[in-house]
Amino acid sequence: MSIVKMRRLSLAAPSSDRDALFRELTKLGCVEISQFEADGEDAEAVLESLQRRPAGQAESRGKLKSLESAIALLGRYAPVKSGLLTPRDTLSSERILSGEGLEAALELARELDELERALRERGAEQSRLRARLETLSPWRELEVLLETQETKTCAVQLGIVPAAITAERLRGELDELSLEAELIEISADKNARYLLLLAHKSALGQVLELLRGYGFAPSSLAGERGTARENIEAAEARIEALEDEASKLEEEIVAKAPERESLKIAYDIAMTNSWSAENAERLLYTSTAFTFNGWAPEESLGELEAVLSRYDCAWEALEPKEEEYSATPVKLKNNAFTKPLNMITEMYSLPAYGSVDPNPAMAPFFILFYGMMLGDIAYGLLMLATGLLVMKKRHPRTTMGYMFSLMIPCGVSSIFFGLLTGSFMGDFIPQLIKMINPESTFEWFYPPLFTPINDTITVLIGAVAIGFLHILTGMAISFREKVRQGRLMDGIWDEGSWWLIFLGGGMAALGVGTVAGIPVVLAIGVIVLLVGAGREAKGFGKFGSALLAVYNGVTGYFGDLMSYSRLMALMLAGSVISQVFNTIGSITGSIPAFVFVALIGNALNFALNLLGCYVHDMRLQCLEFFGKFYQDGGKPFRPMKIDTQYYDVI
Repeated sequence: MSIVKMRRLSLAAPSSDRDALFRELTKLGCVEISQFEADGEDAEAVLESLQRRPAGQAESRGKLKSLESAIALLGRYAPVKSGLLTPRDTLSSERILSGEGLEAALELARELDELERALRERGAEQSRLRARLETLSPWRELEVLLETQETKTCAVQLGIVPAAITAERLRGELDELSLEAELIEISADKNARYLLLLAHKSALGQVLELLRGYGFAPSSLAGERGTARENIEAAEARIEALEDEASKLEEEIVAKAPERESLKIAYDIAMTNSWSAENAERLLYTSTAFTFNGWAPEESLGELEAVLSRYDCAWEALEPKEEEYSATPVKLKNNAFTKPLNMITEMYSLPAYGSVDPNPAMAPFFILFYGMMLGDIAYGLLMLATGLLVMKKRHPRTTMGYMFSLMIPCGVSSIFFGLLTGSFMGDFIPQLIKMINPESTFEWFYPPLFTPINDTITVLIGAVAIGFLHILTGMAISFREKVRQGRLMDGIWDEGSWWLIFLGGGMAALGVGTVAGIPVVLAIGVIVLLVGAGREAKGFGKFGSALLAVYNGVTGYFGDLMSYSRLMALMLAGSVISQVFNTIGSITGSIPAFVFVALIGNALNFALNLLGCYVHDMRLQCLEFFGKFYQDGGKPFRPMKIDTQYYDVI
């Protein structure tokens, strides 16, 4: 339960062994390749003598994207249902590293891509034809050829006016001016009227000037030939043909659905190849050899040595110097109890290399706080059952695995606090029994230790007390780290002074340890704090630093302690909400209605608290706890390994 010790790895080997060696290192999964760095006076000359070579990273990513698109296409046209509890299939590492079936799958992906492209083309053409139909439809009854623009003496135009303007009105305007023109209304809808204009060529200019004043605009049928009806029928026939073609293309796509698993296997192969290619891009070459710098866990050196001994290579693994800690990757080593807390640590920021892993100290408090805030037997049982079921059936990995693993101890903690408070979906059981038998005086077979509603102050005091212990734990970790780093006096000035103040304050409250009315231990703690705060300042700065330390300490610790009141607040809120829904259900006087309302309300309450408790619990860890000792900024350890999306590797 710590940060794994890393070794700085340097290796040089013949170029002919690169592929085989990379295969072994990928299978081993414990080497991270970093950018090459040379040390010593001749470092610049060494770097100039080496060169980089492309490793096909762009090509690998292209293959990965092609396979991803093919799988997504089959998912759209031939979806398959996969339950939450359906376990992932497994593949051997040899199967992944062999690359068997990758080229065939890529060819299949190319075929699917062609089918999808053909579908898109037909879809685009249908969209264009439907837009054309929308333009032509108002002119369906027009018998005039659309390309007709004039006769010997007459101009012919198609136009549109707003629906509020009638053809009769426009004809009247034309008659008043004695213009030789005629307007024929072809059709109308709620937005516009579609008109055929016939005008003597000599009067066309005056006619158009008049009509424009009423919003007349030429139609957008320029370039069309034949009648509108003929064009509409042709477009409809083409749309129908395109739909048939699209259906056949979709059938071809669905027919390839049985190959879905081969695509997924190929995707995992390509994903691993892409990761290897990304690492290979960092290698440097001479004419006959290659070299790299990297990192490997100290605990894996035995396995690494066994692999490298089979190759004609030179390598060394050295402990990183303290000035290299910022570049040293971080790998956390935790047991089954503390590993799920990686979800929080990684979300916040990994600890810096050479510092402390917070998970072992954080785990018991996180689980305790979560159970205290949720505090219900039924909710805890649901979390426990869900976590156990998903972990047993699904075997989820990474974040999902952490989440469901964490639900198990948090569920147990919630059951524990539910037993202490006698809460099973709030007061669901007493309410139900009272509805069955109004004369009942049901009580639990044991008296609840406390209830959030009746003992709110007690719960608040308990929350603050647990929070105080949480803060002291963080301070103790900080003190230990300073001692480990040879900074004992810094620990005494920074943490030791406040421990004396806390102890002295408690003794003074109990009336113990006072001499001549002065609380001795408290006074010593204040003196140590004032001296320590100004130890690096000079002159008047010592006084200012001392005052600032007292102010920041008092307000900071007080604010931190008050933050733990959220434990009481969420416990109280969850209890009140559940009882409110139970009461609403009991008002109906019907047992089935009561059960229905209570279950719905408690389900909503559970969903709300499931997230709310996690967020507030995480806040207490990241701010109040981590703020006492945590050094963040760690770079995650990303070894070259078999990386898969769809299969578990054995």
